[in-house]
Amino acid sequence: MISKTETRFIKENKIKTASLNDLKKIKKKVYLSIDFDILDPSVMPAVGNPEPDGLKFKEVVDAVKALAKNIVAIDFVEFTPDKNYVNNIIAGKLIYSSLAEIIKSRM
Repeated sequence: MISKTETRFIKENKIKTASLNDLKKIKKKVYLSIDFDILDPSVMPAVGNPEPDGLKFKEVVDAVKALAKNIVAIDFVEFTPDKNYVNNIIAGKLIYSSLAEIIKSRM
């Protein structure tokens, strides 16, 4: 969910937002940074700035899959490890699922 302030900022700065179909059309090299804050807090609460109505795990993997053949580099940021090992497992799974999609796209 985007706040009114964010909507205004996007509009004033002419920032293009992209759907999954838009991502599939990208043919140029991609440098992708995934902020764990993008995930809904019900999926990943171990972040600095949890955002309600975030994406589901599969939605993020689908976005990576759409871009995979063009990804030159990928990084993952804003994960805040805690004592809940489930969060650590989810973070690891997102990283290796993303890498798997990149590798599969090149076979």
